[in-house]
Amino acid sequence: DGRDFIRFTRYLRDSLKRNQVDLLCYCLMSNHFHLLVFQSHKKSIEPFMRSLGTKYATYFNHRYDRVGHLFQGTYRARIIKNDADLLYTSAYIHNNPQNGKSRINPKKYCYSSFPSYLENDDYDFIAKDHLYKILQKTAYIKYVDEKRKERLDLG
Repeated sequence: DGRDFIRFTRYLRDSLKRNQVDLLCYCLMSNHFHLLVFQSHKKSIEPFMRSLGTKYATYFNHRYDRVGHLFQGTYRARIIKNDADLLYTSAYIHNNPQNGKSRINPKKYCYSSFPSYLENDDYDFIAKDHLYKILQKTAYIKYVDEKRKERLDLG
């Protein structure tokens, strides 16, 4: 529920502060999440994901009076090969709410970084400059909108 999404976002911010990782975009869904991160040092993602996963699983298990694993297996990661891949992956993540059964408009989905790209209020934990080095704000928003019409797949 909304409380779980807010708690996850808080843990996400905390884990970013403690690790050498920049968050370019994210999207939280009811049964999974997507993060696009840039690691400053080799293997920075591992302690970041461990911190985030442990904190959230502990919270979730306590809140719902359960024990055991929360996540199915380890996280899936892939290396971004070039600027086109970076843009495509970010558009996939930002358009993820539309791809589900609910078909939510990504511009109105509050559990995603996309609203922070649309507005001038700057979420202090989103590193927009990585994408804005490739496309300016207006061009990036247009790119994500155009990709919404396609059936995106990360393979």
